[in-house]
Amino acid sequence: MGKPEVERVYRPDEYAYAVGKVQALQNQILSTDTFRQIAEAPSMETAVRLLSESRFGEYLAEGLSYQELEKAQLTELKALHTELVPGDLLTGMPFVMADFSNLKYLVKSFIKRAEPDLSRLQVGWYGAQKMVDLVFEQPEEASPEVACHYSAVMQAFAAYERTEDPALIDLILDQRCYDYLYTLFRFRKADFALGFLATLADLTNLQTLLRLIIRREQQGIYPTREQKELSFLPAGTIPRQLLAGWSELSAAEAVAAVGGTKYGRNLAETFETVLKDNNWLPLERESDELKMAYLRRAKLVATGYEPVFAYFLAKENEVRLVRVALQGKAFGLPAATIRERLWGSYV
Repeated sequence: MGKPEVERVYRPDEYAYAVGKVQALQNQILSTDTFRQIAEAPSMETAVRLLSESRFGEYLAEGLSYQELEKAQLTELKALHTELVPGDLLTGMPFVMADFSNLKYLVKSFIKRAEPDLSRLQVGWYGAQKMVDLVFEQPEEASPEVACHYSAVMQAFAAYERTEDPALIDLILDQRCYDYLYTLFRFRKADFALGFLATLADLTNLQTLLRLIIRREQQGIYPTREQKELSFLPAGTIPRQLLAGWSELSAAEAVAAVGGTKYGRNLAETFETVLKDNNWLPLERESDELKMAYLRRAKLVATGYEPVFAYFLAKENEVRLVRVALQGKAFGLPAATIRERLWGSYV
């Protein structure tokens, strides 16, 4: 695929103002201890009070639902990005991924001949309406900045028309999203961003590996040839061909194989927990911990894009943590259960 259409390429020194700003703002990110306190709060009212000094508290005071709160926070985050580094696609990774997530929902809506619920769309880089137009209008030629997105949509439509397999829509658009980001980061020579993308791809692929093995051994479900070819994301450090081979192993053999990777020390035991107890939470939590540990390295960088890149991903992570914690309180889950579902904050 061609390189993404980049609105602006910043020099390292051009990030100076944004770096200073996010280094001040990152101190306002809710800490891991705060989330533990929310989990242990005796009531929803107490949990909300713990958020009262943050922007989340302001939104909750307005009576917003979890979904509305999340969208309001991410809309505010996108506005901050536009203020600090306008047009900088490199540091806008969360919004790029949201665009491709929106395309998955929109393509499936089109196939079902259903009117899409725009309130379900995430806060993306190019905005909801541009993604809607790509799918529902299907122009003869897309504008340059979304040419890669349009090509991905057409590939997903073609795969569905050929197979009538809706699973291929998600698989193809996930593949194209990672291809898009990898090409962008390579073009920008952004090693830190490439490393984070590789970590994200590896951790997602290892969870996919486990799901494929469980479906085969416990449910007798085998992927189609095309599903298997598309199951593993590009841009990771573990070759996809190797992962495909591991998916044919027994569960015990696969755990041993994963144990030999750089993720083995952190994930091998959580794989065992999934296989023994069908409990995915430790694996998902440890995967999120590894992502945040990678991003925290940016705190040691004084100049360049890295602190800005990490900050916007860290804020997106904070929004997710707030949702998990407050939903747990709203459903009356025990503190221990909520804590089990939480992972580390950026601070």
